[in-house]
Amino acid sequence: MSGSIALSFTTLLSASVLSLSGLLAGPPTSAAAGGPEPGAHAPVGEPALTIGRCADRLGTSSLVTDDDGTSTALWGCAHHIYAARTRADGTWQRAVDLGVGLEPKAVVDQRNRVTVLYRGLQGNGIESRRWAGDAWQRAVDLTWKTDADRVFVQWYSIASNARGDTIAVWTQNDGEVQSGPRPWMVAAYRPFDGAWTTTVRVAKGSSSDGSLVDGSGRVVTLPGLFRRTTAGVWRHPATPAMEGAYGGAAVNSLGDLLMTRRPEPGADAVLVYEKPFGEAWLPGVQVGTTPSYLGQIRAVLEDSGRAVVSYAAGGSARTATRAAGGAWAAPVEVSAAHVQASVVRLVRGPSGALALSWLQGPDFTKRQLWLSIQQAGGDWSAPVKVTGATWQHVDHTTVSFRSDSAVVVAWTGHRTDKPGWWFASRVVS
Repeated sequence: MSGSIALSFTTLLSASVLSLSGLLAGPPTSAAAGGPEPGAHAPVGEPALTIGRCADRLGTSSLVTDDDGTSTALWGCAHHIYAARTRADGTWQRAVDLGVGLEPKAVVDQRNRVTVLYRGLQGNGIESRRWAGDAWQRAVDLTWKTDADRVFVQWYSIASNARGDTIAVWTQNDGEVQSGPRPWMVAAYRPFDGAWTTTVRVAKGSSSDGSLVDGSGRVVTLPGLFRRTTAGVWRHPATPAMEGAYGGAAVNSLGDLLMTRRPEPGADAVLVYEKPFGEAWLPGVQVGTTPSYLGQIRAVLEDSGRAVVSYAAGGSARTATRAAGGAWAAPVEVSAAHVQASVVRLVRGPSGALALSWLQGPDFTKRQLWLSIQQAGGDWSAPVKVTGATWQHVDHTTVSFRSDSAVVVAWTGHRTDKPGWWFASRVVS
């Protein structure tokens, strides 16, 4: 470790729970109507569960929750990856050091196995670890082996389906970030019933913003749409003509694919392109508007055929929904209007529930984390403020569902009442 490093972990007796019961009613076109700060009547106290603290600014964090309701949190501090898991009562166990690394990303499957992916220091290689049974397995080096003294890994992602087929995709080149030959898009695959397969180079000069795995283990990389078949063969993409820049994507267990496109500079259309499995791409559909600089457009695609996308527009967090077999409905404003909403995240839970989180406020230093939940067949709940006034620099927001439909929310930030940088969580039900 370098510099002055301090880690502390607080375990409290009970989880803080924000109640949304009784708040589910509301007009379908504006779940945020009724005041300048909806959710102000809900508790806004400090979170009851602090996962970890770092004297340095916390690196990228990740949080997943398994079918038994156990959450696993991962974060970077002082060039190390730390992991903590919840007990049966929801409190956090003491964190463990998984090793030297940067920027952990994690997925969980229905067997409650957590698979983690992280880079080496200065991007020199990439490793994975898995929680299975009751312990963390040894790290596996997935780096594509070359004769170079060092390599540089960037633009990496990990994805899994419910049964545990897992894909890791990254960009790798020999030398430092700006040196060496053109980088390759590289991938490693782990079947649900086996170990990591041999790392392969997929395409030269290509990069990936992410990847998806359907219920049969078929893989698609994003946005380039390189495909890995169930036989383990990588196919070059037949990419359709699409307007706009890549925004996000979703796949269901059947293999149906949905891709969102955000506007290029000078345009404002939010577009959705869909490809039913085994069929051709459908024409793009505009589902709303957003400024080109506001980033990702999240998406959910269910096996039933229902689709939902989320984005920021007009200062608010919005969603657009297409019922199974139907057309896209008009966008819904989930947050209050004109609150400078950003970093909008959409996740799917059990039985068709959805959760939407966003950061609210014009100032990066003081913006706060908000959340709304939609139960199956219902409207979006009135928004709830998750963080409080003592939180600043709220970032790295993460949302996951428990099997009881409660939502676990996590974030990093600085507290005005305590030194250091904190990783914290809260449960909303």
